[in-house]
Amino acid sequence: MSLILLANEAGFETITKSGYDSKQLKAILNISERYLDFLLIAIGKGTTAGHKTVRHDVNKVLYKDKIL
Repeated sequence: MSLILLANEAGFETITKSGYDSKQLKAILNISERYLDFLLIAIGKGTTAGHKTVRHDVNKVLYKDKIL
């Protein structure tokens, strides 16, 4: 998360990706099997502005001292 936040602060766009073909990634990038990959982080300059995501108000998703 720190890498993503620092990249965004430096003016870069970031996106995380999971659910890719690990064997194909390692073959294409010549990555040794001794390394465990679980997430890709793409960092770069966007050509267009990104779309906004839906963020719920914290009070709608956090309950303190309540049993629902």
